[in-house]
Amino acid sequence: MIRTSSKPPAVNIPGRPAALRRKLLYAVSHVVLIDSFEPLKRALDVVFATAVLILASPFLTYVVLRRKITGRPILARVERVGRFGRRYTQYALAGLQRHPIFRKAPLLLNILAGEMSFIGPRPAAPGDPVLDADGRARLSVKPGVICSWWLRQRANIDFDDEAAADREYLNTANLAADFGIALRAIPALLFSERRDAAPRTVEILGIRIDNISMAETLTWIRQKLRSNGQALVCITNAHCANVSCVNASYHQTLLASSLNLADGVGLRIAGRL
Repeated sequence: MIRTSSKPPAVNIPGRPAALRRKLLYAVSHVVLIDSFEPLKRALDVVFATAVLILASPFLTYVVLRRKITGRPILARVERVGRFGRRYTQYALAGLQRHPIFRKAPLLLNILAGEMSFIGPRPAAPGDPVLDADGRARLSVKPGVICSWWLRQRANIDFDDEAAADREYLNTANLAADFGIALRAIPALLFSERRDAAPRTVEILGIRIDNISMAETLTWIRQKLRSNGQALVCITNAHCANVSCVNASYHQTLLASSLNLADGVGLRIAGRL
């Protein structure tokens, strides 16, 4: 009688090491970006706030000494609602309305105190309607110096309101999302501004770009659908603008459009410049 093993022979399956590496990478990234989100985010807040505060210390020292000598107030204080509904005092440099970035330097103290984070929903004052829109969900995280709603105001995409932007952030909050918001804030600070101060049209390479919001665009389209006739809507990105410089008929088509919308950060930056 010949005994046979019930254990099948080992088979070398091509691609198995690569699959195992992908699973391991996914598991590690999940732990780092999601499971350890809160402690890692707090650690990064403290590290970056400390570093920025050290770099800004000469400027802050100069401002404090100058205001002490002239007898002017140094800090402006406002009450805000933080995590779990706790109220805290938010600091800013008094005056300096023309320099909002420098004016908000004392927010680093709020971050070090654990009252705020670099990324999070907009700090809301007591009684602000946005606090009731999301209930406890919005109060489950710390308010941030930079928020996705702030970016939308400067990126000309306001299809949803602030409460919807907050819900989107809360549903996808992790370190990767926070890094994405932080990276998008850099060009927003340098090359954009609030929409209420922006012109309605911008000319880029001889092309008229209509600088309107998503909500205004949808309203315009609905009105056109109710009327007779046809209308041409163009979505122009950087490549379209480049092609229009060497293709006269294409350039004329863009000029003949009833509505010409910017597509991509390249057009945003060009319009700002």
